[in-house]
Amino acid sequence: MSLGIMIRRFPELRAVELKGKPHFADFILVPDGWGGYACSWIDEMSRAYPLDRGD
Repeated sequence: MSLGIMIRRFPELRAVELKGKPHFADFILVPDGWGGYACSWIDEMSRAYPLDRGD
């Protein structure tokens, strides 16, 4: 799922769990350099979901 779709689909998101490498990475089945980068997601989500909600 792309980040833009996630933000539109869940406009009132309250929690997110970012997971690490899949289990099969432990067995050298994942090539070097494979994977996603969380920084762009964290930057966009921090703008879309501000911390101060007044709860």
